[in-house]
Amino acid sequence: MSLTRIQHCTKQQGWALIEVMLALSILTLVFTATIYFMKHAQDQRAAQRTAQEINMVLGASVSYFHDHSETWPSTIKALYPNTSPTHGDYLMASDVKNIWGNSYLIQLTGAPAAPTAELAVGTCVPSRSIARTLAAILPHGTVDTPLTISGGTWNPGCAAGSHYVITHIATVANELKSFDIAIYKTNTEIPMPKCVSGRDPKVFVLPLTIDTGGFPVSAISAYAKVKKAAGHGDPADPYCTYGCWTGHIEAVTSKSTLMKDSSGAATPWQVMAIRDCLTH
Repeated sequence: MSLTRIQHCTKQQGWALIEVMLALSILTLVFTATIYFMKHAQDQRAAQRTAQEINMVLGASVSYFHDHSETWPSTIKALYPNTSPTHGDYLMASDVKNIWGNSYLIQLTGAPAAPTAELAVGTCVPSRSIARTLAAILPHGTVDTPLTISGGTWNPGCAAGSHYVITHIATVANELKSFDIAIYKTNTEIPMPKCVSGRDPKVFVLPLTIDTGGFPVSAISAYAKVKKAAGHGDPADPYCTYGCWTGHIEAVTSKSTLMKDSSGAATPWQVMAIRDCLTH
């Protein structure tokens, strides 16, 4: 075999080895990226599910508060059935642990019935990235930050290597008398809640009833707008002392006609109004 032929074969073998190594490197990168994005998506789903469960605990706690003379539950066990009359059917016993088997824990910033008592829910998660995602979803969510309570601080007491997330209901107890969910006719006054300094009164509305004349609806929107500014309410209407908002609905039917609710309608449309005090 001539020297030229030997050199040609050697070059071919060398390029084949480089191509194989390059292909393996690309496959490794693709495999690693796929695993990473699958893990990230899995963590996102777990965080979403955990956020839903924490909000469920918060909602159950608010229901307990209203049902027990404006007193918060002292433990999460008070939210699910028990022989004690102070317990109730707010949660199932199976609802008190997250997807990783860690418990949801309740803590108060004061006595259960104190005017300034606030309720917090905390839980432990396996990684800081999940904790950060969860805290971003939750209202007032914090990561690895002890909650200041009367007599000291509190955290859920997670195992070494894990992280905790705490969220709380920022509306103090004496404001929860204004916090409610009620049904109003559109274009009627929805009283604003009275809020302490540092909290803003808000009204959110959801559409309940509409009359589109029999045409199918392709889009619905609901919103609230100020009718009377705070401090300018009608003296004869004490519930408007802190300002009133009104709920409105707009609907687009298959006839491509934008229909708005009207205060002169024989049967005004209805909205569900959620009133609350939010932190600045």
